[in-house]
This record gives sequence, structure tokens and C-alpha cells, in this order.
Amino acid sequence: SSRTNILIGPRSSTSDKSSCLSVQLPAGDIRDDLNLVDNPGLLGRKICLRGDIVDAYYGIPGMKNITEYELQ
Repeated sequence: SSRTNILIGPRSSTSDKSSCLSVQLPAGDIRDDLNLVDNPGLLGRKICLRGDIVDAYYGIPGMKNITEYELQ
């Protein structure tokens, strides 16, 4: 229900959030292209992200300052 962040995991079937990274989607094209509210078809897709790993974002390890992405 949020356009500002997503979770990524090691497999599309991962359901345990402790195995995932929370990802802050910056305003602009990256957020518009990757948020699941507007792009539900991306759920389960492979993605490569470039940004900063942080100790915690939404209470779990995460990524911020995303500058590039590639859908695979």
C-alpha cells in the first residue's frame, strides 16, 4: 500500500522479512517505476539496485539513496 518503499529478498517465494532488505524508493522516476502500488506486475521479478546499504530501514537492514536499477 506504499509507494515509497519495497522489500527485496533472495527468492521470489521468501516470506520471512528477516531474510529481506527494505528499500527506500526516492521520489521521481525510480519510485514511479518500482513501487508495487502502481506496478503490481513487478512482484516477484528480479531486480538489480545500486544504492547505499544501511543498518536499518523500517527496522531491518535496508537500502537508501538508490541511483540506478535494472529489471531482469
